[in-house]
Amino acid sequence: MKTSWFSSGMYAIADRFVALLFGFGSIYLLLRLLSKEDFGEWALFITVTALVEVARNGLIQNALIKYLAATDNTQHSRINTASLVLNLLLTALSIVSLWALAPVFSHLWTAKQLTPLFQVYSLTTLMLVPFSQSLFLQQSNLDFKAIFWSNFVRQGIFFAYVVLCFALHRPITLFNLAIWQVWGALGGTLVAYWLAKNYWHLSSHIDWRWVNRLFQFGKYVLGTNLAAMIYKSVDKMMLGAILPTKAPVAAYDVAIRINNLNEVPTLSLAAMLFPESAKRAHQQGNDSVGQLYEQSVGIMLALVVPGVIIICLFPELIIRLTAGTKYLDTVNILRLTSLYTLFLPFAIQFGTAFDSMGKPQLNFAFVVAGTALNAAINYFLIHKYGLEGAVYATLITFVLTFIGNQLLLRKMLNVRFSNIFKHTLAAYKMGWEKIVNYKL
Repeated sequence: MKTSWFSSGMYAIADRFVALLFGFGSIYLLLRLLSKEDFGEWALFITVTALVEVARNGLIQNALIKYLAATDNTQHSRINTASLVLNLLLTALSIVSLWALAPVFSHLWTAKQLTPLFQVYSLTTLMLVPFSQSLFLQQSNLDFKAIFWSNFVRQGIFFAYVVLCFALHRPITLFNLAIWQVWGALGGTLVAYWLAKNYWHLSSHIDWRWVNRLFQFGKYVLGTNLAAMIYKSVDKMMLGAILPTKAPVAAYDVAIRINNLNEVPTLSLAAMLFPESAKRAHQQGNDSVGQLYEQSVGIMLALVVPGVIIICLFPELIIRLTAGTKYLDTVNILRLTSLYTLFLPFAIQFGTAFDSMGKPQLNFAFVVAGTALNAAINYFLIHKYGLEGAVYATLITFVLTFIGNQLLLRKMLNVRFSNIFKHTLAAYKMGWEKIVNYKL
């Protein structure tokens, strides 16, 4: 059993690493293959399509995994069929919405290439129905090896195309990139279905009660996930809508993607901490959840602060190494956006704490309020200060929502900021002692 858990954990880590490698590797090359205008349009396209995939995962994934684990095997075929139906319905709605809104987005962002890109993506998202369903079933059965190879093929095909164009000095278009997303989705789907075919147990009829039950559970996760994605993307979207050129969108996206590398430890640790937080809420009460919040945020801060310091000290070097000299005007933006990372542990663990206590509506309310506030401040500051206005607006929003969630955590879970700071210092002390006492 220990070997099985260790193997699953290693494949889960490998999957995250490969996603980072292929994702950042593709961006690294595209920054050199595309103009700023084209990269800005591609960034807007990826932002919208990411919302579609987040919606699918939010509505389908957690509900399927929860009910497969909580029911006996006799119900599994009905649950699988209901989940697949829900997946198909959501995908159909997504495709109709993309075709209807594509011209609107193109006009809003003055980006003519977006309309055909969204139309091509309709094929990608259709192919992702069996792909995503297979991955959710693999996760339900703790088959992380299959998840790794499915994602590896999907992301690897797209990455290989970008590498080939770079190596052969071939011109690249956004339309061709979208087409190769389709090929990646097709390859990933074939592998995912082959590896998950033993889990595909479907009933001969649709149980609409299960469809409704899965929907009622998944809609809350969907709402929170979408609100969180919009919260993180509204500044980029408004830059595209307000400013006449897409170059600022490209510059901002470069800064955010570089900072995303510094977020990996926080996101990895957060995924591991949710089960423990839920367990404490059930067995030991809210005070224990508050203590875990203080400890986990303290450790996360210890992990991200060095990255923020490095980015603030050497932004020009980092830009040269990752994006190239044509993005050197992003140096100040990179330094400012690195401060976002300091607020991320507080926000993520705020959601973890209240979700584990069975109060997801509080997390949802904060995310929605933060999104509305971010949009309002961005609107005024982008009009006045352009790209830097978007950075300051989002930073102001992070500060205000941080103050709000800390006040609520102090009232409900007795959380103290001083305790978080103590845990951060303790983490550094422990790390230093391990280095000093390390023996070759």
